[in-house]
Amino acid sequence: MLNNIIFLTLISHIFLIGCSGTDIDVEGVPAPNLRSWLSTHDTIRTSIKLEDDANPSYWYGGSLTELEYDNWSETDKNLLDSSFERAWSWLYQSGETSILGTEEFGMPLSCTFCESSLVSNPTGNPFLMIPESLAKTPYISYVAFSLALEIGSKLSWSIASSSSSELHHYFNSRSIMHRVGAYNDGAFFFGSPGGAGDVRNKYLGNISPATPIYAYRWFVNNALLKTTHEATIYAVLEWFRNNAVHFYGAYTIENMDAHWGYPAQASAYHIMTGTVRDTESSARHWTAGCHGTAGFIKSVMKAVNIPVEILYVCGHAQLYFPTIDKYIDHGDDPYNANVRTQPSKNISGIFIDATTHQSWFTATPDFLPTGSPECTNIGKAAQDF
Repeated sequence: MLNNIIFLTLISHIFLIGCSGTDIDVEGVPAPNLRSWLSTHDTIRTSIKLEDDANPSYWYGGSLTELEYDNWSETDKNLLDSSFERAWSWLYQSGETSILGTEEFGMPLSCTFCESSLVSNPTGNPFLMIPESLAKTPYISYVAFSLALEIGSKLSWSIASSSSSELHHYFNSRSIMHRVGAYNDGAFFFGSPGGAGDVRNKYLGNISPATPIYAYRWFVNNALLKTTHEATIYAVLEWFRNNAVHFYGAYTIENMDAHWGYPAQASAYHIMTGTVRDTESSARHWTAGCHGTAGFIKSVMKAVNIPVEILYVCGHAQLYFPTIDKYIDHGDDPYNANVRTQPSKNISGIFIDATTHQSWFTATPDFLPTGSPECTNIGKAAQDF
């Protein structure tokens, strides 16, 4: 009889887990069946999309082809299942004791191409290109972690009623990487190498991602995870004001390696932990300018289910936070000298609303070319802070 009661109690917990956004105690409860949960949440399930192989790829002008979750291979579905179970165990059963998350993927991502390029082309563009077999793991890890947060109601907010454009940020592979196509066996670019790329691709900034577990732990360890999107966003930007340092020199493979010990796009993991730049003796939280900062913020916010868009304007990166409808007119604003030297002023002062952004940068600013009259407004909020 007692065993039946325990079983029914467990089942009732798992049933309630589907009602995200409520205060449910799931600590110690085994992971629910992800496929069953997805089968009753059509909007989220159909938002889980992996850019399919195309020749030429969408990045190079071909047609966009995406595989929705229902059409994934059994291998990829199994990978999502196992990654979800590990994320669930870490969040609700292990007491969040591990911070490295090495069971998901290494930090930073292993890139043989990058290592060889450091020798063969040290002044080249430090883009991160990963073979398909390895690239799926970080993407699927983030999808799994977002689902575990949502299903277990770990956060103070839910994505159950999010728009399809917002769900794209958590569940579409193009929110973290772009497929290169037939080149290099269907590899993926992480972030946006070589500038903005094709206008059809949303700009992703320049970053090498950390694991979702490590990114989430960074929020917790630094008291950045608040009860609302707005407060959490402000806390992250305040961390940048207090800690981040703009990197020196050119955006090259050898200079990235000099700052982060990693010959590719700046590593989010290393930005969080801090690194000692070559010729220096103390660790600092180096950030790769506006493009690296924007990419970092977009990347880590995925670990707490907050969507971020990056605009490529006048050769610079801007940030848009759709759930609070506010912009940052330059990715460097949080650690701008004028902002940094006025710590008593609230960091919210660097944000502008949609009306102001449109008046400064036109109604459709994405990919606004350098030299446009509006470019003089880049960084204006920080200048006026």
